[in-house]
Amino acid sequence: MLGSFGDVYVFPRDVFEKAMTAIAIVDTGNGFLIAADGRVRLDDESRRTASAEMLAQENDEQQKIFQMGTPYESMAYAFRGSIRDWRGYDLLKITEAQMKAVSTRRFDDSRSYLKVLGGKINRQINEARRDGTLETFPQIRKMERTAAWHIASLHFCGYFENTPCLSQIDFFYYKGDAQFDVHAPQLRSTQLFGSEIVMRSMYRDHPQAIQDSRFDRFAHKLGKTPLLEDARQFAQGYIEACSSPVGLEVDEPLCKGIGGHIHIATITTPEGFRWVIEPACSS
Repeated sequence: MLGSFGDVYVFPRDVFEKAMTAIAIVDTGNGFLIAADGRVRLDDESRRTASAEMLAQENDEQQKIFQMGTPYESMAYAFRGSIRDWRGYDLLKITEAQMKAVSTRRFDDSRSYLKVLGGKINRQINEARRDGTLETFPQIRKMERTAAWHIASLHFCGYFENTPCLSQIDFFYYKGDAQFDVHAPQLRSTQLFGSEIVMRSMYRDHPQAIQDSRFDRFAHKLGKTPLLEDARQFAQGYIEACSSPVGLEVDEPLCKGIGGHIHIATITTPEGFRWVIEPACSS
Protein backbone atom coordinates (compact mmCIF):
# COMPACT_ATOMS: atom_id res chain seq x y z
CA MET A 1 0.00 0.00 0.00
CA LEU A 2 1.23 3.50 -0.81
CA GLY A 3 1.15 6.16 1.84
CA SER A 4 1.81 4.85 5.23
CA PHE A 5 1.05 8.46 6.37
CA GLY A 6 0.98 5.69 10.59
CA ASP A 7 0.66 4.26 16.44
CA VAL A 8 -0.64 6.64 19.94
CA TYR A 9 1.55 7.34 23.15
CA VAL A 10 0.19 8.65 26.36
CA PHE A 11 1.26 11.34 28.76
CA PRO A 12 -1.30 11.69 31.58
CA ARG A 13 -4.51 12.73 29.76
CA ASP A 14 -2.46 12.99 26.57
CA VAL A 15 -2.10 10.57 23.70
CA PHE A 16 0.79 9.10 21.75
CA GLU A 17 0.68 6.44 19.06
CA LYS A 18 3.61 5.06 17.07
CA ALA A 19 3.25 5.54 13.36
CA MET A 20 5.09 5.68 10.04
CA THR A 21 4.08 9.30 9.86
CA ALA A 22 4.43 12.15 12.32
CA ILE A 23 1.42 14.19 13.39
CA ALA A 24 1.10 16.41 16.45
CA ILE A 25 -2.15 17.95 17.72
CA VAL A 26 -2.19 20.33 20.69
CA ASP A 27 -5.36 21.70 22.29
CA THR A 28 -4.18 24.76 24.23
CA GLY A 29 -7.64 25.65 25.55
CA ASN A 30 -7.57 28.83 23.44
CA GLY A 31 -7.07 27.16 20.11
CA PHE A 32 -5.72 24.10 18.36
CA LEU A 33 -2.45 23.51 16.55
CA ILE A 34 -1.91 20.61 14.15
CA ALA A 35 1.36 19.70 12.43
CA ALA A 36 2.45 16.90 10.08
CA ASP A 37 5.46 15.75 8.11
CA GLY A 38 5.33 15.48 4.32
CA ARG A 39 6.66 12.01 3.56
CA VAL A 40 4.73 9.29 1.76
CA ARG A 41 6.57 5.98 1.51
CA LEU A 42 5.65 2.44 0.57
CA ASP A 43 5.95 -0.09 3.35
CA ASP A 44 8.97 -2.40 3.07
CA GLU A 45 7.03 -5.42 1.81
CA SER A 46 5.39 -3.41 -0.98
CA ARG A 47 8.66 -1.77 -1.95
CA ARG A 48 10.25 -5.15 -2.70
CA THR A 49 7.81 -5.81 -5.53
CA ALA A 50 6.82 -2.25 -6.46
CA SER A 51 6.84 -1.07 -10.05
CA ALA A 52 8.71 2.04 -11.09
CA GLU A 53 5.34 3.80 -11.36
CA MET A 54 4.49 2.96 -7.76
CA LEU A 55 7.89 4.03 -6.46
CA ALA A 56 7.56 7.31 -8.36
CA GLN A 57 4.56 8.20 -6.16
CA GLU A 58 6.74 8.32 -3.06
CA ASN A 59 7.46 11.92 -2.12
CA ASP A 60 8.41 14.33 0.67
CA GLU A 61 5.86 17.03 -0.15
CA GLN A 62 2.56 15.31 0.60
CA GLN A 63 -0.16 17.45 2.14
CA LYS A 64 -1.64 15.59 5.13
CA ILE A 65 -3.52 18.43 6.85
CA PHE A 66 -6.64 19.96 5.31
CA GLN A 67 -9.21 22.59 6.13
CA MET A 68 -12.76 21.33 6.14
CA GLY A 69 -15.20 22.95 3.74
CA THR A 70 -18.48 24.79 4.27
CA PRO A 71 -20.06 24.90 6.81
CA TYR A 72 -17.22 23.62 8.99
CA GLU A 73 -14.35 25.88 7.94
CA SER A 74 -13.14 26.16 11.56
CA MET A 75 -12.17 22.48 11.56
CA ALA A 76 -9.00 20.78 10.35
CA TYR A 77 -8.43 17.12 9.54
CA ALA A 78 -5.37 14.98 8.89
CA PHE A 79 -4.70 11.49 7.55
CA ARG A 80 -2.47 8.63 8.61
CA GLY A 81 -2.36 5.00 7.49
CA SER A 82 -2.72 3.41 4.06
CA ILE A 83 -4.13 6.15 1.89
CA ARG A 84 -3.67 5.11 -1.74
CA ASP A 85 -3.45 2.03 -3.95
CA TRP A 86 -1.85 2.05 -7.38
CA ARG A 87 -5.08 0.63 -8.88
CA GLY A 88 -6.87 3.91 -8.21
CA TYR A 89 -8.06 3.86 -4.59
CA ASP A 90 -7.53 7.26 -2.98
CA LEU A 91 -8.82 7.90 0.53
CA LEU A 92 -8.16 11.63 0.24
CA LYS A 93 -10.55 11.92 -2.70
CA ILE A 94 -13.10 9.60 -1.07
CA THR A 95 -13.10 11.71 2.08
CA GLU A 96 -13.46 14.99 0.22
CA ALA A 97 -16.38 13.61 -1.81
CA GLN A 98 -18.20 12.28 1.26
CA MET A 99 -17.71 15.55 3.14
CA LYS A 100 -19.38 17.35 0.26
CA ALA A 101 -22.17 14.77 0.25
CA VAL A 102 -23.13 15.57 3.87
CA SER A 103 -22.37 19.31 3.76
CA THR A 104 -26.03 20.33 3.46
CA ARG A 105 -27.15 18.27 6.44
CA ARG A 106 -27.22 19.63 9.96
CA PHE A 107 -26.02 17.69 13.00
CA ASP A 108 -26.56 18.13 16.72
CA ASP A 109 -22.88 17.66 17.52
CA SER A 110 -19.53 16.63 16.07
CA ARG A 111 -19.89 12.99 17.08
CA SER A 112 -23.16 12.66 15.13
CA TYR A 113 -21.50 14.23 12.11
CA LEU A 114 -18.41 12.01 12.29
CA LYS A 115 -20.49 8.84 12.68
CA VAL A 116 -22.38 9.65 9.47
CA LEU A 117 -19.22 10.70 7.64
CA GLY A 118 -17.32 7.62 8.87
CA GLY A 119 -20.11 5.33 7.69
CA LYS A 120 -20.08 6.84 4.21
CA ILE A 121 -16.30 6.65 3.89
CA ASN A 122 -16.31 3.08 5.21
CA ARG A 123 -18.83 2.00 2.55
CA GLN A 124 -16.59 3.47 -0.14
CA ILE A 125 -13.56 1.60 1.25
CA ASN A 126 -15.48 -1.68 1.07
CA GLU A 127 -16.75 -0.92 -2.43
CA ALA A 128 -13.19 -0.22 -3.56
CA ARG A 129 -12.09 -3.58 -2.16
CA ARG A 130 -14.95 -5.42 -3.91
CA ASP A 131 -14.45 -3.77 -7.30
CA GLY A 132 -10.66 -4.22 -7.18
CA THR A 133 -9.74 -0.53 -7.01
CA LEU A 134 -8.23 -1.43 -3.66
CA GLU A 135 -6.20 -4.58 -4.25
CA THR A 136 -6.19 -5.76 -0.66
CA PHE A 137 -6.61 -4.44 2.84
CA PRO A 138 -3.22 -3.59 4.39
CA GLN A 139 -1.58 -5.83 6.95
CA ILE A 140 1.04 -3.41 8.22
CA ARG A 141 -0.08 -2.62 11.76
CA LYS A 142 -2.63 -4.12 14.14
CA MET A 143 -4.97 -1.97 16.20
CA GLU A 144 -4.11 -1.58 19.87
CA ARG A 145 -5.49 -4.39 22.06
CA THR A 146 -7.35 -6.10 19.19
CA ALA A 147 -6.71 -8.59 16.40
CA ALA A 148 -7.97 -6.13 13.76
CA TRP A 149 -5.67 -4.58 11.16
CA HIS A 150 -5.48 -0.81 10.92
CA ILE A 151 -6.40 0.67 7.53
CA ALA A 152 -6.31 4.41 8.17
CA SER A 153 -7.31 7.12 10.62
CA LEU A 154 -8.76 10.58 10.20
CA HIS A 155 -7.97 13.12 12.93
CA PHE A 156 -10.14 16.20 13.50
CA CYS A 157 -9.59 19.31 15.60
CA GLY A 158 -11.14 22.75 15.77
CA TYR A 159 -14.58 24.15 16.42
CA PHE A 160 -17.75 22.38 15.33
CA GLU A 161 -20.55 24.93 15.44
CA ASN A 162 -18.35 26.96 17.83
CA THR A 163 -17.86 23.95 20.15
CA PRO A 164 -14.31 22.61 20.64
CA CYS A 165 -13.79 19.26 18.91
CA LEU A 166 -10.92 16.78 19.17
CA SER A 167 -11.86 13.45 17.57
CA GLN A 168 -10.77 10.71 15.25
CA ILE A 169 -12.24 8.04 12.98
CA ASP A 170 -10.35 4.74 12.78
CA PHE A 171 -10.90 2.37 9.85
CA PHE A 172 -9.90 -1.27 10.34
CA TYR A 173 -10.81 -4.82 9.35
CA TYR A 174 -10.76 -8.32 10.74
CA LYS A 175 -11.84 -11.35 8.66
CA GLY A 176 -14.24 -9.46 6.46
CA ASP A 177 -15.30 -5.97 5.46
CA ALA A 178 -13.77 -2.76 6.74
CA GLN A 179 -15.29 -1.28 9.88
CA PHE A 180 -14.91 2.04 11.64
CA ASP A 181 -15.06 3.61 15.07
CA VAL A 182 -15.36 7.21 16.25
CA HIS A 183 -13.79 8.31 19.51
CA ALA A 184 -12.78 11.56 21.15
CA PRO A 185 -9.72 12.09 23.35
CA GLN A 186 -10.13 14.41 26.32
CA LEU A 187 -10.05 18.10 25.45
CA ARG A 188 -6.98 20.11 26.54
CA SER A 189 -4.82 17.13 25.59
CA THR A 190 -1.83 16.59 23.34
CA GLN A 191 -1.68 13.90 20.64
CA LEU A 192 1.56 12.66 19.10
CA PHE A 193 1.84 10.12 16.31
CA GLY A 194 5.28 8.90 15.27
CA SER A 195 8.21 7.20 17.02
CA GLU A 196 7.67 6.11 20.63
CA ILE A 197 11.41 5.64 21.09
CA VAL A 198 12.04 9.24 20.05
CA MET A 199 9.20 10.57 22.20
CA ARG A 200 10.37 8.73 25.32
CA SER A 201 13.92 9.94 24.69
CA MET A 202 12.62 13.54 24.66
CA TYR A 203 9.91 13.73 27.31
CA ARG A 204 8.69 12.44 30.64
CA ASP A 205 5.02 12.53 31.57
CA HIS A 206 2.89 15.52 30.69
CA PRO A 207 5.36 16.22 28.82
CA GLN A 208 8.45 17.36 30.68
CA ALA A 209 11.61 17.58 28.59
CA ILE A 210 14.45 15.27 29.56
CA GLN A 211 17.59 17.34 30.09
CA ASP A 212 20.76 16.54 28.14
CA SER A 213 19.10 13.91 25.95
CA ARG A 214 20.33 13.25 22.44
CA PHE A 215 17.22 15.12 21.26
CA ASP A 216 17.70 18.09 23.58
CA ARG A 217 17.75 20.69 20.79
CA PHE A 218 14.37 19.46 19.51
CA ALA A 219 12.56 19.38 22.88
CA HIS A 220 10.37 22.30 23.98
CA LYS A 221 8.47 22.79 27.22
CA LEU A 222 4.72 22.82 26.65
CA GLY A 223 3.46 23.68 30.12
CA LYS A 224 -0.07 23.52 31.50
CA THR A 225 -1.36 26.64 29.73
CA PRO A 226 0.62 26.79 26.49
CA LEU A 227 0.39 29.53 23.91
CA LEU A 228 0.01 28.59 20.26
CA GLU A 229 3.67 29.48 19.72
CA ASP A 230 4.64 27.05 22.50
CA ALA A 231 2.52 24.42 20.75
CA ARG A 232 4.23 25.14 17.42
CA GLN A 233 7.71 24.72 18.85
CA PHE A 234 6.68 21.53 20.66
CA ALA A 235 4.99 19.96 17.61
CA GLN A 236 7.59 20.99 15.05
CA GLY A 237 10.43 19.92 17.34
CA TYR A 238 8.98 16.44 17.77
CA ILE A 239 8.51 15.94 14.03
CA GLU A 240 12.01 17.24 13.30
CA ALA A 241 13.42 14.85 15.93
CA CYS A 242 11.68 11.87 14.32
CA SER A 243 13.08 12.77 10.91
CA SER A 244 16.59 13.60 12.15
CA PRO A 245 19.66 11.37 11.69
CA VAL A 246 19.50 10.55 15.42
CA GLY A 247 15.84 9.57 15.06
CA LEU A 248 16.71 7.29 12.19
CA GLU A 249 19.53 5.78 14.25
CA VAL A 250 17.39 4.94 17.28
CA ASP A 251 14.17 3.89 15.48
CA GLU A 252 14.94 3.16 11.85
CA PRO A 253 11.78 1.08 11.09
CA LEU A 254 9.44 3.99 11.88
CA CYS A 255 11.58 7.05 11.33
CA LYS A 256 12.53 6.17 7.76
CA GLY A 257 8.88 6.82 6.92
CA ILE A 258 8.94 10.29 8.53
CA GLY A 259 10.41 13.37 6.92
CA GLY A 260 9.94 15.91 4.19
CA HIS A 261 8.16 19.24 4.38
CA ILE A 262 6.50 19.99 7.73
CA HIS A 263 3.24 21.90 7.49
CA ILE A 264 1.38 23.44 10.42
CA ALA A 265 -2.01 25.06 10.96
CA THR A 266 -3.85 26.71 13.86
CA ILE A 267 -7.59 26.91 14.50
CA THR A 268 -8.98 29.56 16.84
CA THR A 269 -12.42 31.07 17.32
CA PRO A 270 -11.38 34.62 16.34
CA GLU A 271 -9.41 33.67 13.21
CA GLY A 272 -10.61 30.21 12.22
CA PHE A 273 -8.20 28.04 10.22
CA ARG A 274 -4.82 29.58 9.42
CA TRP A 275 -1.61 28.16 8.00
CA VAL A 276 1.51 28.72 10.10
CA ILE A 277 3.60 26.80 7.57
CA GLU A 278 1.79 26.03 4.34
CA PRO A 279 2.08 22.62 2.64
CA ALA A 280 4.68 22.40 -0.09
CA CYS A 281 1.99 21.60 -2.62
CA SER A 282 -1.77 21.01 -2.45
CA SER A 283 -3.07 17.44 -2.90
